[in-house]
Amino acid sequence: MRLAMNEFSYSELFTALGLSRFDATFLRRLGEQDGELATRLGAYRAGGEEFVGRVQSNLLLRLAPWVERFIGELFAIDAEVAEFCLLYTSPSPRD
Repeated sequence: MRLAMNEFSYSELFTALGLSRFDATFLRRLGEQDGELATRLGAYRAGGEEFVGRVQSNLLLRLAPWVERFIGELFAIDAEVAEFCLLYTSPSPRD
């Protein structure tokens, strides 16, 4: 399988080193575009701050669109992801 992010190979996603590089790329991109959120994620991972209940939920909900876009870009399914998001974030049609 060919990945859209040319710096990665599909087989790398099954290795610790490859996943580490993948994670580092995600963190770098997140930091470039939303430094505050990247800092919060770092604190969460470090365990230095208490992330429970709504605080943890809020962090995960804020990260979800970033992860979604990153995975969509990796597998070149950006359009499909966007279409799916529109489908499930639009108000339900009324009869």
